Amino acid sequence: MKTRREHPADAGSPVPDPERAIRVLVADDHALFRRGVRAYLESHGMVVAGEARSGREAVQGAVSLHPDVVLMDVRMPDMDGLEALELIKKRVPDVSVLVLTAFQSKEYLLRAVLGGASGFASKGDPPARLCALIEETVRGEGPAAPAWWAPLLKGAGPLADGETGTKTPPGALTSRELDILRHLARGLGAVEIARLEGLSHGTVRVHCSSAFRKLGVSDRLQAVVLGLRQGWLNLEEDEG
Repeated sequence: MKTRREHPADAGSPVPDPERAIRVLVADDHALFRRGVRAYLESHGMVVAGEARSGREAVQGAVSLHPDVVLMDVRMPDMDGLEALELIKKRVPDVSVLVLTAFQSKEYLLRAVLGGASGFASKGDPPARLCALIEETVRGEGPAAPAWWAPLLKGAGPLADGETGTKTPPGALTSRELDILRHLARGLGAVEIARLEGLSHGTVRVHCSSAFRKLGVSDRLQAVVLGLRQGWLNLEEDEG
C-alpha cells in the first residue's frame, strides 16, 4: 500500500534493481545477528541499506539513509529501541519500523504500538517469516488480526499532549476510505474488504494508500491506532 521510494544504490550493495528492491536498516547490537539477517535478506532480493549497533545509530541511519523499513531490536546500548522508534517516527514518519520482540510485556507492546511501530517480529521466527513481515510492512498492511493489539489499545486513552478525541473522522477522508478503515479496525484484510465492498483487490489498496496519506501514517496499524485514540473508529463496530 505504500509507494516504494527510489534511492541510488548504496556503494558495495549487491542490488540487481535498486529502484524496486526493499531497503532495510538492521538495528541490533549483536554483529552476528546483523550479518545473518543481511545475508538472508540480500539473498531474497532486498537491500540492507545500513546497520546500527545502538538506538542512536538507528535514528541517525533512518534519517540519513531513509530506508523503507527499520528492523529494530529493543535492548541496545546508548538508547533503547523504543526511544529510537519514537524519534524515528518524529523525524522521518514515512519510514516504517518493525520491532524485534523477545518477550511479550503488555507495557512494552503498548509503548511500541503508540510509538509508531508498524508491526512486530520475533528473533525466533523462521527467516522466511521475517521476509514476509517486511514485505507486508512495505505494503502498509501490518498485523492483520487485532486479537493481540486491540486489548492494549482499549486502555490507551486519548492522544497525548492533552488532546481529546473529537469522534469525528477527518473531513479529508472519503466515505469509502472511512468504510475501509472500519474494516481494517476489525482485522479484515484487503481480499476480504474487496469482497464486502464489491471492489477489486487493487482498488482497496489504492483507497488504503490514499487514507494513510491523508492521515499522515504509513500503515494500517497506525491508521487504526489514530482512529481509536481520536474516537472515530471502534473495535466493536458492526459490519453494516
